[in-house]
Amino acid sequence: MTMRVLLIVTFALTFVVSGLMRLPLAAPLKMVDLPFESQGIKGTIWDGAIVGIVVEGEPVGDLTVHLRASPLLLGRIETDAALVGRGIDVSGRLALSGRTMSLDGVEASVDLERLRLRDTLGQRLRGRLDAQVKELLFVGGACRRASLSASTNALAESLGAFASRGFAVSGEGRCEGGVLHLPMSGAGPD
Repeated sequence: MTMRVLLIVTFALTFVVSGLMRLPLAAPLKMVDLPFESQGIKGTIWDGAIVGIVVEGEPVGDLTVHLRASPLLLGRIETDAALVGRGIDVSGRLALSGRTMSLDGVEASVDLERLRLRDTLGQRLRGRLDAQVKELLFVGGACRRASLSASTNALAESLGAFASRGFAVSGEGRCEGGVLHLPMSGAGPD
């Protein structure tokens, strides 16, 4: 009797897991109000893509996700993700577990003009932002651990439009009092 129950449970679990492995990525995303539009969703929740993401009428790129199976056994959702588009290249690992969210191994490079931001003079922000996140941990919305760096040439690019020489800035991120701080500094030629 015990062997029969064990076989039934094993068969049921195998059936459920194989069904989940074939679940299209579009299925869970249909239950969520996404903050963007897309041309399509393809693949499964284990290895899928959202193609042709558009945010506020601006084409962004394609997002690929690769869900890792082994962390699910520990109650964690962990995925390797990449967002690639014209002027945007971001990749890294995102992990969620209860009230904990972590990012690691993130490499990001963004053309700032694509973000439609304005500088203090009302001009379109230009230049690049590059960032590397070795580790970023939030628990209950509070920053707990950070090891990241960022740099941008936005001051040089934006101020260059006014025939002034700007300079690049960079900084290291840290958590202070539950808040992520990223002070940036740099020096110009003068």
